[in-house]
Amino acid sequence: FNKAERKYIIQYTVFQLINITMKSFSAIVVTLALQLLSFSALAQNEGQVHNVSRRIKSNKGPKSGTKTATAGGTKSTKGSKSLKGSIFGKGKKSKSKSLVALVGNPTTGGFGTVTLRYNGDGSFLVALGMNKLPANTEGTAVITEGTSCEIPLNKTPFTSADKFDGSTNHYGVLGNGISMDAFRFNNGKTFEENCGKTVILYDNLNVNVGCGVLEEESMVKILEADIETYPGYTGDFSPKGTVKVSFFHDDTFRFHYDFSGTEQDCSDCGIHIHEGVSCANALDVKGHGFNSVLVHDLWTPAGGAFYNADSSGNAEGYFSMFTGYGYEESYHHAVVIHNSGDRIGCGILK
Repeated sequence: FNKAERKYIIQYTVFQLINITMKSFSAIVVTLALQLLSFSALAQNEGQVHNVSRRIKSNKGPKSGTKTATAGGTKSTKGSKSLKGSIFGKGKKSKSKSLVALVGNPTTGGFGTVTLRYNGDGSFLVALGMNKLPANTEGTAVITEGTSCEIPLNKTPFTSADKFDGSTNHYGVLGNGISMDAFRFNNGKTFEENCGKTVILYDNLNVNVGCGVLEEESMVKILEADIETYPGYTGDFSPKGTVKVSFFHDDTFRFHYDFSGTEQDCSDCGIHIHEGVSCANALDVKGHGFNSVLVHDLWTPAGGAFYNADSSGNAEGYFSMFTGYGYEESYHHAVVIHNSGDRIGCGILK
């Protein structure tokens, strides 16, 4: 190569080396930058995980002021503002906004419940849960100005809006005497104004087949009975204690008992809710309480309705049960305790 060619080759070679070096350097810089970003994100995530872990261990939430309900009132805690109004955050104590009447007629035997569940516009759904009505018939439900089901009844309709004329406020009855019918209604009265008023059910002949007083629905559906000696029993045992019945949404319930003074070592001894609503005398207690249209009699040892006493005559335990009746229908019914042969204890569910 001549001198000019050698010079060109040297310059070209140097240029290519510089170009390659710059590209490699750029790649290294980019790689380092990406690694730095990755390390930064990882460190941030680790910090967040550490903070969450620390809050979990210390049982603390994010730093936002909320309050939670406790048995003794409200207690300040740390929770997220985004949960405000939910079951986890600061919200108003829920009200049922439902009224329910325990409806019955001792002459016709019909009984059950009528429930008013309010809508946002002031109207309400009227839902029946009635038993032993005249089968295969229709009737009407009327809210009245009355506040008692004592005779004479105040039958004046309580409304300033929809009329209780049978066009809307009617219900049907199945062939087994059960009505689970419902309808929407608005009598122009508030929740507070309807509370305490009576509901009267009429059959297709306009005969009164049930009456009840509307009260605010209980959100905690628990009934308790204090057990005393059974009416007329004069034997050796004197049971004392309590029965607690806790209802679930499907009307099944947990039957808890805790008493003493029964027969020693009593095994598979009966304990039941009865049809009667009084322990004043033996005739008022009646037989087992259950809805024979919906379920067979489970108040038996095979159905799980029994207790076992220890050598001192003490018994404590629980079992699950379904009678076809819910909280309202079971209210004020008698609970009966048996020993190996007699009815020895009685109490009223309240």
